[in-house]
Amino acid sequence: MDFNFLFSDPEEQLASDIRIADDELYELGKCPVHKKKASVSYDCDEHGSYAYVTRYCCQEFAIKVAETLEKTRRFVRVEIE
Repeated sequence: MDFNFLFSDPEEQLASDIRIADDELYELGKCPVHKKKASVSYDCDEHGSYAYVTRYCCQEFAIKVAETLEKTRRFVRVEIE
């Protein structure tokens, strides 16, 4: 279900999206191989919220993080940098 219509301010929407994403990433945990977390940065505009996986230990874990963020259905675009 898309709750984006509840927020008139993109920054309020972004704050809500980040809270949801952080909960999901906490459940994902650390990379099982390297025991490190990925860094994610967020941005928003009038079209919605964006997530960028910026630092990670391996490509496989970065893909898992991106898939987790996409499953939340809160972001217009999720990119691995």
